[in-house]
Amino acid sequence: TGKTQALDLFYSTLPVRHKRRVHFHQFVHSAFVKLADWGRLDAASVGRRAGELAAASAPASTTTPATAAVAREFAREAAVWCFDEFQVTDVATATVLRQVFAEMFRLGAVMVATSNRQPDELYQGGWQPSIYRPFVDLLKDRCEAFHLRSETDYRTVMQQGNIN
Repeated sequence: TGKTQALDLFYSTLPVRHKRRVHFHQFVHSAFVKLADWGRLDAASVGRRAGELAAASAPASTTTPATAAVAREFAREAAVWCFDEFQVTDVATATVLRQVFAEMFRLGAVMVATSNRQPDELYQGGWQPSIYRPFVDLLKDRCEAFHLRSETDYRTVMQQGNIN
């Protein structure tokens, strides 16, 4: 339906310097790598990292100091995040991302994403949906969903060279 193409066009014309466009799974991987780094504090870095954790602590009791610090790193990296193929298929990822996104939103970050599903359908039929629900509620509270209606698969059209 041209979701990725629309995202690419939006990103390329967005007059913002601090922006980033990534596949959503790359972002998730990066978030977990950053969290793992916070978990591997060695004795030499404890003091420095403790100061960063204290500075990054969010007032929300549902956000841990480590997820707040990771969110702060992301917010410093870009004010606008464009995600392609937004999809969360497990409760653990949703729990962590809810904390990261809540803090990123609190810091003023903006998210634009493509997905094949509306927020309420992201975890359809999954295990323990009540645990996942706060993440969906956060997305619905902070994001606006638009349905792109098209019968055309623009990937096929581009491959055939039929773009006018």
